[in-house]
Amino acid sequence: MIDLIIPSLIEIFTWPAPLYLVLGTVLGLFVGILPGLGGAQMLALLIPFVMYMEPAMGVVLLMGIMGANATGSSLTAILMATPGGAQSAAT
Repeated sequence: MIDLIIPSLIEIFTWPAPLYLVLGTVLGLFVGILPGLGGAQMLALLIPFVMYMEPAMGVVLLMGIMGANATGSSLTAILMATPGGAQSAAT
């Protein structure tokens, strides 16, 4: 298992992966700002697109979306006092 870590890290940090990570982050922030639409719904909407991508690039895109989704929903909770998702209800 340890022999697979280095090639995986090299694949994640090579060129198209950071582009997909930035794209996923922007999409995750946009979806997190919209009340009622969360990360699970966005992942379900992106399944047809991710199926035709390379597996590593698809995982990087979905990680960017899920990582930024909580930040986007807390943005609406802080600025407008309307939580966008369950994870930002306490905010």
